[in-house]
Parts: sequence; C-alpha cells; structure tokens
Amino acid sequence: AAGIKVYPNPSANGNFIVSNVQYFDLVRVYNVFGEEVKAIINKQADGAHVEINTPGSYTVFVNSRGKITNLKVIVGKE
Repeated sequence: AAGIKVYPNPSANGNFIVSNVQYFDLVRVYNVFGEEVKAIINKQADGAHVEINTPGSYTVFVNSRGKITNLKVIVGKE
C-alpha cells in the first residue's frame, strides 16, 4: 500500500499512528529480537493507533491487501 507512514517517529511516549492503512489491514510490531509485541487489525479511519510501553527500536509490518510494507519506529522514554 503506497504512502504508509509511521508518525511521530521517534515516538516519545510509545504512542504512534500508522497512516494510510485500510480497514481490516493487519499491523504487526516486532522488537529487535524478532518477537511480535503487538498485532492490530485496523478499525480506524485515520490509521492504526499503536501503543508500545517499552523504549527501543521496532519494525512495523503492514499487510494491506496482500502487500507487505515494513517500517522502522523508535520508541523513547517520556
């Protein structure tokens, strides 16, 4: 899916939005060890709202109509 973005990035408080995703797209978040820490089926019109409680570097995978997009996001400590 074209135009998928993560913002804010870096995220100071662990909350971020994955924009330009469709309804029922699957959003998965993995930590640096390759462990899935969050999986969301998007039900928001303005993008998938994600909350991560542990600071670090994460990879966000979006499965949108069969196409996989991956993005990096940094979560800091507020």
